[in-house]
Order: sequence, then C-alpha cells, then structure tokens
Amino acid sequence: MATATQWNEEYAVTTRHTPFLTNVAHQCTSGCDLVFLKRKAEDGAPQWRNAVPGEEVIASGVSPFLITVQGRGTAKSTRVVIRDHPPEVLAAVHDAPVVKGMSGGPVYGADGQVLGMTLGMGTDVIFSDTHDPLSAAHGDRLSFYMPYEEIRKEWERYQVIQARRAEDDKAPDSLFASSD
Repeated sequence: MATATQWNEEYAVTTRHTPFLTNVAHQCTSGCDLVFLKRKAEDGAPQWRNAVPGEEVIASGVSPFLITVQGRGTAKSTRVVIRDHPPEVLAAVHDAPVVKGMSGGPVYGADGQVLGMTLGMGTDVIFSDTHDPLSAAHGDRLSFYMPYEEIRKEWERYQVIQARRAEDDKAPDSLFASSD
C-alpha cells in the first residue's frame, strides 16, 4: 500500500518501491525511488514549491488500514543520501510522523502547496550539521521525502526523453525509403 501525489494535470508521482504499480510512464533515470504515473488530475493539480527550513509541514497519506492519515512537523535544513539510493539524489528531512503506506504521499507546507513526496522514515543517520538549529539532528524523529527540486529535475529529464522519442518516431523507417 502506498500513496501517490498529483504532479500536474496528466501525471502523478510516487515511490518506485510501491508494489503493484500500474500506468508507470517513467522511472527515475538515476535509480532513485521515484516514478511518474499516467493519471489525470480529478480536481486539478496542486501547486509545488521548495520547502523553507523551519516551516511547518504536513505529511499526508493512506495507512495500511486504508485510512487517510496526517502528521505535523517541521522542515529541516538537512539533506541525506538514503541507503540503496543514488548519491546524487538528496532526500529532504522533516520530523512529522509517518507510517507505512504514506510513501509517495504529499508533504505540504502550511500554505497548502506541495513540498515533496514521502519516502519513508529512518533512524541510523550520522549528522555533520549539528551546529545548525534547523538540522534534523534536533528533531523528534526522521522522516524522509523527495523534495520538489529533485522531482522537478527528474520531470525535466523525462521531458527530454519524450522529445527524443517523438523525434525518433518522425524519422523514416528505413534509410532506403522510396522517394515516390
């Protein structure tokens, strides 16, 4: 069980580790825990933006009991590399509680805009930024999410791939195509 977050009018985004995904349009090119699903927005697409460290966040998703759940916390300044994830993709951290099933669900700012999607929770982290009062080292718990900027970068990569496919589709089927 997991949740997905609407990215735009035509696509949603969720975690790659979600079982039984359908309508997968694109998987993260770097191997990160992200896929875009072909799914039309029912009530329009949400607004997305970058988080501001220290702001209130609300993590939302569906629990294993199919109940919508939310947790409130604070966005942290810390970025982390999650085990088994590519090192160039940094996860963001907040301290709102999350449970199994919330993966892929939205992380909202207090203004209702989406800041990213939930990846999961963690415990074994060594912090190098303990001097920063907004560091995750000073939070009640560790909840990881894919921040907007990382999702946007992957969306842009997907757009390039789609454009190349469209160009390839326009190319003649054969180098020896008839000219009549």
